[in-house]
Amino acid sequence: VGDSLISILNESPSAKTLHQISLHGCSLSYWSSTPLKLEHLTDVTFMGGSLRVTFRSIISPSLKLRSLTIGQCSSLCDENLDEVTSHLKKTLESLSLHQCPRVKRLNLQFEELTNLNLLGCFSLSDLPNFSCPSLKEL
Repeated sequence: VGDSLISILNESPSAKTLHQISLHGCSLSYWSSTPLKLEHLTDVTFMGGSLRVTFRSIISPSLKLRSLTIGQCSSLCDENLDEVTSHLKKTLESLSLHQCPRVKRLNLQFEELTNLNLLGCFSLSDLPNFSCPSLKEL
């Protein structure tokens, strides 16, 4: 499953009511340019795939995501996560990164984040500008 998946979801009448989506083994390349436009979507999980895409190209700024989980993604890098902060600064409540070996620096600034899970992010060495005033679980 690849770049066309997001377009397929956006065009599907049944997908318009989705609150949660889990994409396992999905590869999204630099050429993905269609953002998810599912207005009720609050929880997104990417597991075991390749995310070489920028988040601004797949996560519409109009989405009010509360939970984002990314796991076993060897291509995820710091710049991708900086985009997550800028897009979801006011809505994200839970962020889980599992086994993302290229993540070295996290610029975390989330007003509503209560849960942060960094399982297996062994290269992480810096949290500049860390500001999560609502954080309850790490």
